[in-house]
Amino acid sequence: MSYLLLCVLSYFKKIINVGVVENESLHQKFRQQSINSFCLCCIACSTPHYFIFYSHGLYSLFFLIFFLHVCFVGIMFLNSLHHYTYAKLLLVFLTNFSVLSLSLMLGFVSGFHLYIFTAPIFIFWLFDKQKIQFVAATFVVYIGLYLFTEYRGSHYSPEYQVSFKLMSLTLYDLNALMNLMLIFLLFYSYFNYHNLLNNSILEKQKGLESEIYRRTESENNTKKLFDDLSVSYKNLEQFSFVVSHNMRAPLANIKGFVSLYNKNQDAIIDENAKIIECVEQSAEHLDGILSDLNSILKNKNGVLEEKEEIVFDQFVDNITRSMFKEILSTETVITKEFGGHDTIYSTRSLLKSILYNIVQNAIKYRKNSVSPCIGIEFYTLNSNYIIKISDNGVGIDLKKYHDRIFKLYSRFQQNVEGKGIGLYLVKSQVELLGGTIQVESEVNKGTIFIINLPKTNINNG
Repeated sequence: MSYLLLCVLSYFKKIINVGVVENESLHQKFRQQSINSFCLCCIACSTPHYFIFYSHGLYSLFFLIFFLHVCFVGIMFLNSLHHYTYAKLLLVFLTNFSVLSLSLMLGFVSGFHLYIFTAPIFIFWLFDKQKIQFVAATFVVYIGLYLFTEYRGSHYSPEYQVSFKLMSLTLYDLNALMNLMLIFLLFYSYFNYHNLLNNSILEKQKGLESEIYRRTESENNTKKLFDDLSVSYKNLEQFSFVVSHNMRAPLANIKGFVSLYNKNQDAIIDENAKIIECVEQSAEHLDGILSDLNSILKNKNGVLEEKEEIVFDQFVDNITRSMFKEILSTETVITKEFGGHDTIYSTRSLLKSILYNIVQNAIKYRKNSVSPCIGIEFYTLNSNYIIKISDNGVGIDLKKYHDRIFKLYSRFQQNVEGKGIGLYLVKSQVELLGGTIQVESEVNKGTIFIINLPKTNINNG
């Protein structure tokens, strides 16, 4: 039974979708489906009239109902051929001509004149506001038909008399009920269409919002890529400087000293030995530069390491223990202050290198006869980790060196041994962690490094 019902529903669904083209707009599809639904409903509503007219011997009216059904089937056939305009005209004129004929022949007591009120509603639904003049003209015509029918009924007797009654329902009641069903179908189709239209607009709006979000994300990614490329370009400039300038000098020295080396005169042993010593020094210088480059490249790969949860207090203790001899020999005092937060989720090797270099610089660039005092402060602010490292060292002249502090091979104290690579590595490593670093310093008053890192956790790290 359920299978048979499914087959029937599937068949009716096919009839309703007759003439509907997939690539049509929602507007056209729904109107086409509603016309087919209206035709099926009209056939169902008028079918009882076969038996009423046949039982009263009104065969001419029986064939008029048959003609009406043929019109409805013809409308669906024209739709299947995509002759939508002809189908609409047939629906508007021929079906209503049949209704008018039935009303004139049976009079007001039959209730057929009530369908005249349904027709303008359907005309409006068919054409909406696309052809408002046609809709207005149709209203005038139907008002005229109704007035004509009323005049005919009040001055002339109807040609046929029907005394139909079923379950206390007269022919007038039956037609009134069928007419209400058709009006309900029309309004249901109209409001359902507008709901679908609104849903379609909302879906398009969501699609547009999604597209805007996707494009915004793409633009952000493009901007980030551009920023990364800018940073990479600057780094490339630094490497180019190192290769073209710093490496050229020791190589030129080696080449020059080798050309001075005398292979044939054993008498100039001391001079040759001095040349070899200079070559060795230049080679060591070149090796140091290559070692620095290796450190920088190794630093770039540090971001590939997995992040982990780090207990900051223990982490700082491990760093200071690795510098125990330097701290002890210089009588360095290290103070720690944590603002109620003692864990950080980050890359251990990069964070260790950052803190180690800054603390080591604070000890190295201390003031004479003054024990270094280094303060390490750690707290969270909004969605960021803040690490603040301060010292009481010789400081940096920011007015003079503000644009060179984090440059490769930049040195500010010539009387202290160093390569000028530490702060370059610190800034690069902070940026690899997605953070920023700031410097506050005064000559002979000390330096403060403020590191701002994005706060991440184990779940979204």
